[in-house]
Amino acid sequence: MKIAYYLNQGRQKNLYCQIIDDTDKVSFSLNQTIIEEEWHSSKERSPHTESYFVMLTNLNKYLLTKYSELKKTENQGVLKMLKTNVKTLIDVKGIESISNTMGKKGPNQTEIPPISHFELAFQRYSGLKKGEFRTIEKEDKVYFRTNENSIYTIDTYPGLTNRLTSLIQNRAYQHLRKTTDESIWNAVFEGIKVDKQTLLAKLQQELEIFRQHLPHEERLKIDHLAQQKFLDNFSSFKTSYQGIKSCASSACSLERPLLFPLIVLALMNYSNPAIFYEQYCAIEFSGEEWEGIITDENEGEHPTLFFIKTVDLF
Repeated sequence: MKIAYYLNQGRQKNLYCQIIDDTDKVSFSLNQTIIEEEWHSSKERSPHTESYFVMLTNLNKYLLTKYSELKKTENQGVLKMLKTNVKTLIDVKGIESISNTMGKKGPNQTEIPPISHFELAFQRYSGLKKGEFRTIEKEDKVYFRTNENSIYTIDTYPGLTNRLTSLIQNRAYQHLRKTTDESIWNAVFEGIKVDKQTLLAKLQQELEIFRQHLPHEERLKIDHLAQQKFLDNFSSFKTSYQGIKSCASSACSLERPLLFPLIVLALMNYSNPAIFYEQYCAIEFSGEEWEGIITDENEGEHPTLFFIKTVDLF
């Protein structure tokens, strides 16, 4: 099942939800008005309004959970029933009722599920049986290769959170830049209020750590770059700083690409990192390439959400 949000042109309450499951498709209004200029269509969210971000994140969880419940008892018309259920809640109690309900349940899970649960999720999604696919665990990720050589990866909030936490805590500068999405970090940090001098002081600290304690293998990759050039770029960033919203994008435009990880590290250490991890996961898994799965074994008050997408390599 795929979930997407879009603005319906010409409607005052223009925020709509679309759900697709194989050949079935339904769309409905969420009774919300979004300013068109603020809508980030590529991420299907309103980037300048944190309340909408939380609302759509929790709505996603509700839709996936309710869809799974209906699939257990109904063979046809599941999406129409799901639409009716959600529309009734929205019309009677408002979309905030869904957001509040899911928000009170807390995170889906704090630990990564066992590999057997990943396999059950893949079987539910693909309809394949054991022996018709192969499971590959590589670099803390789980992949599935079918007998027809199609390759998929399945991920979870805890799994992605663990990988992000490892990158941040170990100050893995190169991997942070290469394996995470800069546009998602930009969205995560948007709207954060931070004192300019405090941020710049933390950046200066990260710069010193970077130079003094960089692992040997990482240092070899950058030794050919002049240190003064790096310091000049940092000074230039100080001068051109225009606030937190443009902070990360400004860093990306500098000649020195490793300045971006320093900004991420400084901001992650400025506030509660758990909030940033949750938001990063929510934005990542809301991408149109991901589909959500809930297995029968993981349903209940705190269901585990699995997310699957096709990949070219593992």
